[in-house]
Amino acid sequence: MGQDEPTTGGPKSGVSLKEWVGMKLDNFDGSSTPVQAADWLSFVEDKMEAFEVLAQDRVRYGTQLLKGEAQIWWKGVQSTRTATHGPLFWVEFVRQFERRFYLATFLDKMKLDLNNY
Repeated sequence: MGQDEPTTGGPKSGVSLKEWVGMKLDNFDGSSTPVQAADWLSFVEDKMEAFEVLAQDRVRYGTQLLKGEAQIWWKGVQSTRTATHGPLFWVEFVRQFERRFYLATFLDKMKLDLNNY
């Protein structure tokens, strides 16, 4: 089975992993501000929706855009997570990403702002 094929014989994402990487979407290297990290994550999620990336493919596709410090962080998360809990799903990736690249005060402010709408 090729690297850009889904892990099951079921439905396929709107784009292959090879096409996704070939789009040269913005990378994230972990050296950004919390606002830039949130903006990057929102951008990636929007692209995943637009290109119909399936839920089971999102972590694999999204992590292809990590570089530098962010990629090193991801490899650490991946090795500890898969050894104890199995594969990581997108919602958990987002939670781990926010915990690592957003300041706690930034998360609190975002939650407060959302509650005020």
